Amino acid sequence: MFEQFSVVLKYAFVLIIYLFVFSIIRTVYTDISGMSNSQNDSSIYSYERKMSERDRKNKAYLKIVSEYCLKDKPTDLIIKLNKSTFVIGRTNRCDIYAEDLYMSKKHTKIWLKDNEWHINDLGSKNGTFVNDEQINDICLLDDKDKIKIGQLELIYCETIY
Repeated sequence: MFEQFSVVLKYAFVLIIYLFVFSIIRTVYTDISGMSNSQNDSSIYSYERKMSERDRKNKAYLKIVSEYCLKDKPTDLIIKLNKSTFVIGRTNRCDIYAEDLYMSKKHTKIWLKDNEWHINDLGSKNGTFVNDEQINDICLLDDKDKIKIGQLELIYCETIY
């Protein structure tokens, strides 16, 4: 009787290990496949580069300054903050996204409240940095603040320089 019980336990344990390994493989696959189809025509590089003088006044912008994101891309990339909320991450479900293994799927949120722009990390593994300091709570953005999200580096601008 004990031998039959131990055989059943042994097979159950092996089954649990296989299910665990399968779930890890599935998680890695979905994570990687989510990145591979995230670059299409609406990616971070397709945002406006040329803006009229009227658009340049009294607006907030993010300038892309990192070498990583600008490889083989124009260096004058500017993202106009024309909505009240932006989510930055590595999937195409985000408003601003880039293929970056150091960036979470939904990494950071930037939003407008009372005519001031705020930023908050969304529980990412690698954190969000403003002026080289990791933020752990809601942070108010000031003109020329440097934002680092994974390998993506941005400068928050209230006017274009």
